[in-house]
Amino acid sequence: VFAVSPNVADNDLASLRADFLEGKYGVVLTRTQELLLRQDPKNREELLYLQGVSALKVRELDLARSSLERLLADYPEGRFFAHGWMARAEVDLLAGEYEKALAAYERLLQEERATGVAPQATLRLAQVQRKLGRWDQSKESIENLMTQAPSSVEAAQAGRALHAAPAFPPLVDYMDGMDALIGRFQFFRLLAPEAVGE
Repeated sequence: VFAVSPNVADNDLASLRADFLEGKYGVVLTRTQELLLRQDPKNREELLYLQGVSALKVRELDLARSSLERLLADYPEGRFFAHGWMARAEVDLLAGEYEKALAAYERLLQEERATGVAPQATLRLAQVQRKLGRWDQSKESIENLMTQAPSSVEAAQAGRALHAAPAFPPLVDYMDGMDALIGRFQFFRLLAPEAVGE
């Protein structure tokens, strides 16, 4: 139960966003917990998202899972839905629950609202398929990504890795290092689309 109180001040939310983008996930976790206890529903969606993704980044998977599941259940039409779904699938991936992660990415890619995260979700789908030993499916997902979103950061990375790799299996390991950069870019694009020309 959340107490009704004034909205999180703009400077509090801006500070949380800045801390998140600077990788200060512990600070974000502490502040979001405090703010969620006194927060009204207007900013609760973003606070749950920040809490869930920050918990994911520091590998507090139970907290990440619960925050993101609350986000998805309480805000099925919210602006953080697709990104929250993406992060929730990451929890399964990091927990080693590859079949669950695979199902989550596949379902997300069927959602109309997933267009903003489709390249990233397709890349992660290919990575999970690889972890499950489904090389042909993984390669097909990468090829689909390069066809459907050829100008995306993810397609460029996948294309370079696909052409540079002597065999397909090392491809996803090579791409794993890009996740943090892509994740921060996606979050920035979500919060400030005008800054990236959208």
